[in-house]
Amino acid sequence: MQVTRIPIVPLVILAVACASAVAVAGECDDEAVGYFVRDQEARARAAKPAESKRFDDEICLDDRVGAMPRETPKLAKRLLAACTKILDKLPSDPVCVDAAAYLGNEMVGAHDIVETLAARPNELGDARSNRLFAATRATRAAPIVIARWKQLEPIADQHAKSADWRNDWAAWRNAAAVALGATGDATAKQFLLEQLARPLDLGVKRRCREAIAAIEKRTATR
Repeated sequence: MQVTRIPIVPLVILAVACASAVAVAGECDDEAVGYFVRDQEARARAAKPAESKRFDDEICLDDRVGAMPRETPKLAKRLLAACTKILDKLPSDPVCVDAAAYLGNEMVGAHDIVETLAARPNELGDARSNRLFAATRATRAAPIVIARWKQLEPIADQHAKSADWRNDWAAWRNAAAVALGATGDATAKQFLLEQLARPLDLGVKRRCREAIAAIEKRTATR
């Protein structure tokens, strides 16, 4: 895994860039959600949709799409309908795979959202994938999350002296614990208990305990 170094830029340019990023981060309001859905509908009508790479899409996906079934159910249905058509043409389309996951779907038609997510690179700095697994609430996602956790452990150990890597690893495990709380069973609970027996920072311990409680509550009602 390569560590990306941020180039040194003049302070004025950096300040402008940061200000712009803050402005963009607040743009996914109701109007922006509507634009986002209409963009996907336009892509769905195309014979060969172009893959969306807009930064704004990721903001709306992360900030708003998961709440759409509650807040704007009609828009949620429109988005899923558009993404079903897009996935028929582009099965790994990142925007629609993510949208389907955030809308709580493990399958969209014949398209396996969980398996598509599992095929993505497993990167220590990518906690977002765990949030997507959690959103599907698919029980078969839990073994995938555990396997990916174990895969990254030796990589994290190699960089244990780096504060940046430690922070990324903590964020990754926090999101993974939430995913296991949403999807896991007794096996996931045992895995989390084993993690608690190891040295962990307080935040990861708290998320593991919360995940165990979530698993116990969910499985007790079956």
